[in-house]
Amino acid sequence: MLGRVYLVVFNAALVAGWAQVLSVLVKSTALCSAATGDDPVPEWFPLGHGNVCAWTEKDSIKEVFDLLMMWQIFSLLEVVHAAVGLVGAKVMTTLLQVTSRIVVVWAVMYIVPSSALVTMRGPFWLMSVAWSVTEVIRYSWYAMKEATGFAPFPLTYCRYTFFYVLYPCGVYGELCLLSAAASTFGAGTVTPTVVLYKWTMRLFMMMYLPFFPMLYMHMIAQRKKTLFPRPPKAAKKERGVVFPAAFKDEKTGKRSTSVAGAHILAAALRGAKEAELAEAAERAGKKWRFGYLKHYTKMVYASCKSPEKALAIAKAGSEYMHNNFGYVEADGTETTFAEYMKKAGKRTNLHVGVVQGKATSVPTSWRVPYPGGKNDATLEGAELDALLDGWAEYGTIEPDCAKAIKDVVHNKGWMDLRGHTFVLIGTGSAMGPFPKLMELGATVVAIDIPGKWGAGPKAMWKRLIETAEASPGQLIFPLSKPQTECGTGDTLYEECGCNLTEAPADILNWLLLSEVAGAPNQTVTIGNYTYLDGDLHVLLSVCADAIIKGLIDKKGDLINVAFLCTPTDLHVIPEEAYRAAQANASPFRLGWPVEMILKALFGLKSNSMKPAKADDGSSVYLVDGIAVAQGPNYALAKRLQHWRAMLAFDAGCTVSSSIAPSTATASVVSNITFKWAYGGMPYFKPYYIFNQETTNAVMAALLVHDVRNAAGAKNPKNRGDYKIANPLSLFKFESCHGGVWRAGYTVDSVGAPSVVIHFLGGPNAIIPVVYGLLGALVYFLQSDVVMGSELVTDFKQAFF
Repeated sequence: MLGRVYLVVFNAALVAGWAQVLSVLVKSTALCSAATGDDPVPEWFPLGHGNVCAWTEKDSIKEVFDLLMMWQIFSLLEVVHAAVGLVGAKVMTTLLQVTSRIVVVWAVMYIVPSSALVTMRGPFWLMSVAWSVTEVIRYSWYAMKEATGFAPFPLTYCRYTFFYVLYPCGVYGELCLLSAAASTFGAGTVTPTVVLYKWTMRLFMMMYLPFFPMLYMHMIAQRKKTLFPRPPKAAKKERGVVFPAAFKDEKTGKRSTSVAGAHILAAALRGAKEAELAEAAERAGKKWRFGYLKHYTKMVYASCKSPEKALAIAKAGSEYMHNNFGYVEADGTETTFAEYMKKAGKRTNLHVGVVQGKATSVPTSWRVPYPGGKNDATLEGAELDALLDGWAEYGTIEPDCAKAIKDVVHNKGWMDLRGHTFVLIGTGSAMGPFPKLMELGATVVAIDIPGKWGAGPKAMWKRLIETAEASPGQLIFPLSKPQTECGTGDTLYEECGCNLTEAPADILNWLLLSEVAGAPNQTVTIGNYTYLDGDLHVLLSVCADAIIKGLIDKKGDLINVAFLCTPTDLHVIPEEAYRAAQANASPFRLGWPVEMILKALFGLKSNSMKPAKADDGSSVYLVDGIAVAQGPNYALAKRLQHWRAMLAFDAGCTVSSSIAPSTATASVVSNITFKWAYGGMPYFKPYYIFNQETTNAVMAALLVHDVRNAAGAKNPKNRGDYKIANPLSLFKFESCHGGVWRAGYTVDSVGAPSVVIHFLGGPNAIIPVVYGLLGALVYFLQSDVVMGSELVTDFKQAFF
């Protein structure tokens, strides 16, 4: 309340102050005929010619100077208001808007005598009018909004329309005054102070080139958003799993995913008795979107202290999500997600569909498609071994990842998956192992969206069923009615599938049918390969998590768990990877000067995180692979998968949780920015962008290895052999991270530089291009054009 009163008073005072400036401008500007005095209005300005003809005396300018210096200084408080959260404006945007005026007022008007600037009376008049009219309107709008919660439409229209003319007029005047100051300050003298002042002003003028269009476009976007808002979307009827009702916005009724995310992390931390960290996470609240990374980092550091801490965090976080997420029934009644799963019983409305493949044999060699490679071919045998060794040596994958894949390649018996059952949640995923598992004769239980949802889902089921028919494997899938009533072709595809977010209990009970995955003593591998944007990704993960947990509760260690982990997360890594990341950022490399330029322009961030200290004194090495732009919902969905993997491993289940590489799938490269970034990212050793076909084959090999190799690191019976005391260490084995772990700079900081590298010729051309440009710059700086310029002449006289 006090803050609101303060803002009303502040804005009202600024209205009065800028009205005073405008009043002095009007009073001191005499109206006369065209024949009297000078016309200060620029020729291109459409109004006022022949009427405004005062300002021939320096005292008139100085009077306005004094008022501008007094009232403009208060604009710095707007930056403070944004910084402390008193207003919702962004600090950087506000600072940019304020900076140019502060420089003009205090570095030009205050320092340079008004007599020296009198020749700029026209631009000064134009700038002063633009400033004062803008500010009277703007502060009036703010005062009305703070006092009444509403600003009349005429005032709003003026605020978001007048800038089209006033903003360029103000900038024109500012540039003219800056130019005049640079030309007249210290006229006739050449001292270090004079030279530095002149060229500081000129450099500051150059900054208008990038920042003026950016701020102008920002205002245009704000105008569109305010005056022509999109009509609100019709509220979608809630159904199935939903975010907690406790975090609904009272005004909009929308459930806050940000506040929920903060409370989930807080609950997880409280489970490990990390009360301070939990409270800090909760306080983040609605600022979670861009502040979540530091809280996730602190949570991972806390998990590294001991196995007990790691498991307590995983258990508390996952249980909080199950107990606090809601489930909305068809009639609109809401219960908690945990209650819904509990009361569902054993019933299921789904029927069993089966397609048996017609092929009779499985392949005897593991083939990896390698488009874009030396031969643009499918590799196997010795060629595939050489590729894997090359990746490991370069740092694109970990050495134990290469070994695991080669173990599959050279153990032909592992390739026969007939009799092995894999439940794939999100079977149609571009990154999933479905095609390879069918090729190897596995029984795949497919969980994916209903075919009746449209042409896309129906086409997906057509692809899955046709792939199964041509394979030596078997496909089992849910149907909305008995298979005998579904016919074939399109009529069958439309009845396939199920709604994961509306019927997770139904799906779990269907999976527990003996003819699906519930037969006694039947070992089943269940993997989650789902993905959707934003909050839907979290909802999918919660439902998949409940299904995986339900299967483990019923079948225990007969369940193997699989996740396709993302490299863009916080991971425990081997010490060798940590040391390699340090080496790849060292200055003793040909490309280091190039990276220093990119670092200065874009802020490349070191990939070497401070190692965590475990309670037993050992060091735990980490990598920060999180891409903040992916958002907290993505991080939460993936963290829930981590938690389930850790809990399942501790419960005695084999967990295949290898890290998958960045992959140029069709959906990813359809975003042109990602496509450009992927084009330049391989410059930063050892980043490598995989093709989808390559990733599918490589990650399927790791899944087969983990399921078939009883002596592997992913089998909890071997945790002593692999020194897996803390289940967080599970993720450091067999990682196909695509270079993220061993690169010198974080994946979050190389995005923009990678785009620049792409446009400068790509990873192979960037070093000669940059060195060529630097050479051309040195040659130009030594030329007569530069050496004989005013800048160099003044500099020599002033400093030598």
